[in-house]
Amino acid sequence: MGSDFSNDDLSRTDSLLTDYIHTIIGTENHEEKKVYIIKSMPKPKAPVVWGMQKLKIREDHIFLEQEFFDEDFQPVKILTTKKVRMMGKKLFPSVWKMQKHAVEDEYTILEYKKLLFNIDVPGNLFSLSSLKTPRR
Repeated sequence: MGSDFSNDDLSRTDSLLTDYIHTIIGTENHEEKKVYIIKSMPKPKAPVVWGMQKLKIREDHIFLEQEFFDEDFQPVKILTTKKVRMMGKKLFPSVWKMQKHAVEDEYTILEYKKLLFNIDVPGNLFSLSSLKTPRR
């Protein structure tokens, strides 16, 4: 619906961890913290969209950047985060920006206003009945 985020970007859970082989290819600094630059290559026969990904993750596990490459290792788009702050009792980047490679003026920004982690969710929240008749 006009977003630079794909359904795959928003719906995948642990695919990056289970479907790719990760290699640290360098380090840099961000806000006086070490940042690991990681190259992620898909495992053989992994059901993935991207031919390669490059990640930047801070030593305190803050996700800073994810660059997506096609099967020919050409850059397609990049996700960057900023405004790391306490949210739901955790440090978390509150602004996420996805943009096509080399297109400066087209992007989608996702801004988290409030987050809660480790909350109890009723077991029937995603039942067929609940989805057909949502609560108000």
